[in-house]
Amino acid sequence: MRLFEYQAKGIFHKYGIPVPKSQVTSNAAFAEQIRDEIGDAVVLKAQVLTRGRSKVGGVRLVYPKDDITDAATRILGLSINNYEVRKVLIEEVVQVQKEYFIRVEIDPYLEKPVFIASKFEVKKSLTNGMETTENRIRVPIDLSFGLLDYQIRKIAVTLEVGKDLWDKFSRILNGMWKIFRELDVEFVEINPLVLNEANQLVALGAVIELDESALFRHAEVLENREPTDESQLKAETEKFGISSSQYKGNIGCIVNGAAFGYAIGDMLQSLGSQIGILLDVGDGAGDEKISAGLDILFRNRKTNCILIAIFGGLARCDKAANGILKSLTNNSKNQPLVVYLNGTNSEAGKSLLMHSNLFIEETLIDAVKKCLEVIKNK
Repeated sequence: MRLFEYQAKGIFHKYGIPVPKSQVTSNAAFAEQIRDEIGDAVVLKAQVLTRGRSKVGGVRLVYPKDDITDAATRILGLSINNYEVRKVLIEEVVQVQKEYFIRVEIDPYLEKPVFIASKFEVKKSLTNGMETTENRIRVPIDLSFGLLDYQIRKIAVTLEVGKDLWDKFSRILNGMWKIFRELDVEFVEINPLVLNEANQLVALGAVIELDESALFRHAEVLENREPTDESQLKAETEKFGISSSQYKGNIGCIVNGAAFGYAIGDMLQSLGSQIGILLDVGDGAGDEKISAGLDILFRNRKTNCILIAIFGGLARCDKAANGILKSLTNNSKNQPLVVYLNGTNSEAGKSLLMHSNLFIEETLIDAVKKCLEVIKNK
C-alpha cells in the first residue's frame, strides 16, 4: 500500500527527518489561508498515487501575486494517469543548492535490505549542451547488526556530503531505517533530499510503500488510510469473492483465471492498449459472480469497453451467460460489451446471448481487437 506524499512526510516528521512546512486540503477555498500560514511563495502538489504529475500540471509554483485559489482548483480538477486528484499539498518553497536521492528496499538477490543513494549534478557540456553526472552507491544492510555508522559515512563520502552535515545526514538515514523496520515497509524513498540555502538538509520528496499483509500490526496507519479508487474497488469485489487489479487502461475485463487475464493484457499491450480493471471470478464461477462483476464495471466511469472472457472447465459458459443477462437487465445504460466463451456449454451460452445488444467473438484475439475497434468508433 503506497502512502500519499503528505502522509509519508507526516511519518518523516515523526521520525526526525526534516520536511518543508506544508498543509494538505481538498478544498481550494482554503488555499489562501494556508498560504498566509506557510509563506508568500508556495508550491502546490497534486496528491496522487502515481508518478509524472509535474508533466501534466500537477505541480505548480505560486508566487505572492498569483491567484492560489485558481491554481488549487485547476489541480483538484485533474486526472493523472486515470487517478483523480482529490487533495493538494501546499508547501513552502525551498531554494535548492544540491540534490540527493536515497532509498531503502529489499534486494531480492541478496535477500537483505539495501540503501541506494546517488548524487545528481548537472554540468555544462560543450558538445551536448547539458549532461547529468551521477555518484551512485548500494550498501547492503545485515539485519543482525542494522545500519552501522561506517556505512552512513561511506554513503556520505560517495555523495560528497560535507563533514559539517554528517550528523544531520546520519539522523536522516537512521530515521529511514527505523521507518523501514518498524512499519514493515516495502521501500522508503527521499527523492530528492536537498541542501537548502540555510545549509540544512530537507526531504523535499517522500515515498513510502507499506506491506499490505502486515497492516494488521499498524492500527494507526489503517485508521488514517485514505480511500482510493483501487481500495474501494477491492472492498467492493471482495464481498463477492472476486479478485481485482487496477491498471492504467480503459478496458474492463472479467476472466476466470489470472493467467487468462495476463494473456489478454499481453495482447492489448502488443496492440498499443492496456487493461483498466481486471476482475478474476475464478474457476467454477456461477452467474452471481459474473453479474456482480459486470455491475461493478458498468458503474466505473473510466471503463470505455468491457470484455468478458470465460474458458469453460469447471465454470459453465451457460451460467456465465445467465449472469451477463441478469446484469444487462439491471443496467439500462452501459458500456459496449464484448464476449468470448469457449469450453463447457459454450454453444448454449452463446445461444442465450444471441439477441442481446453485445458482441460475441469466436476467438480471443478477435474479442480483444473488437474492444479496440469499439473504443475507436465510440
